[in-house]
Amino acid sequence: MRISGAAAAAYNRAMTFSNRLILALLLGVVGCGGSSSKGAPATIDEFLDRFVTELCTINVACGSMPDMATCRASLQIETTDLLTVKADIAAGKTRYDGAKAGACLDYAHRLYSSGCTRSATADTSGNDACEVALVGTVANGGACFLSTECASARCQQADTACLPAHQCCAGTCVAKPAPIPAGADCSASLPDQNCAEGSYCLTTATSTTPTCLVPSKVVGTPCSSLFDCASPLFCDADPSTGTGTCQRAAASGAACNSDVLFGSCDDLREVCSTATGTCTPRGAVGAACDPLQTLSCLSYAECIGSTCVALSPERGACNATDGPGCLGDLECSPSTSTCGFPANAGACL
Repeated sequence: MRISGAAAAAYNRAMTFSNRLILALLLGVVGCGGSSSKGAPATIDEFLDRFVTELCTINVACGSMPDMATCRASLQIETTDLLTVKADIAAGKTRYDGAKAGACLDYAHRLYSSGCTRSATADTSGNDACEVALVGTVANGGACFLSTECASARCQQADTACLPAHQCCAGTCVAKPAPIPAGADCSASLPDQNCAEGSYCLTTATSTTPTCLVPSKVVGTPCSSLFDCASPLFCDADPSTGTGTCQRAAASGAACNSDVLFGSCDDLREVCSTATGTCTPRGAVGAACDPLQTLSCLSYAECIGSTCVALSPERGACNATDGPGCLGDLECSPSTSTCGFPANAGACL
């Protein structure tokens, strides 16, 4: 599959482990790899610092960032939502559990240090400690800005288009809706209502009704979308029919499916070459690349012309249309054509 440069850049950003995952992780939206052996972080600031270290370690190891210093400098810590969490803890609106946060860090260390392959990072279970590291005290019906403020762990925003990382998004604490069981219709799900753990709301080639389905862990299972197969398996689909079977990702140098955007190669630092049909390393900065070959450069670079060009750091030059883009949480300003962090509203009180 070949996609546009803009789409490839967006995919590269998605493949970069971002600091914006931190709050999502604490809210229980995502899972956070032995033990970090450093004990429980006494404060939220210590937790954030150690979590950023885990994030940057895997970003550097997997080619999403060139080095630790650059990684740290391109992650935005002082977002509105994180500033609000810190203010809430200070005010007693949210309780911070250092022991649970420590367990969450141990989990992140295990996952993030497990390697740069789909098979090594397939196990995302065990995020329970991350989900309860922050506990809200506001009862249902009370005003809120974040779900971490609510005893129910759900703040229903009045404006669903509001962006908590940059704006104060007012809402109300409400009860969480029960998850939709696997196999059930999810076409009329309520706001913040998810499928039961391990299942996803999907429409398949054989059913036009969205249903909570459990991805297959069995090689050879028919599939038509990415989520039909449980990682580290991927949907090895024929682009002419849109259907295929769940298969294991290919090892370095092995034959692969170049028509599959994600998953054909097990190593996240490799791409299925359209020239050879085998898994080959993605290019570092300065390496030659094929502009028609999707993701031919590592995630901290992009293919411009026929060369892998580095994404820009803060205050570096950028071009949102033609590249280069910006590293990490940085965004390209259309007025100055330089990279900078998005503005935010400060803590919401």
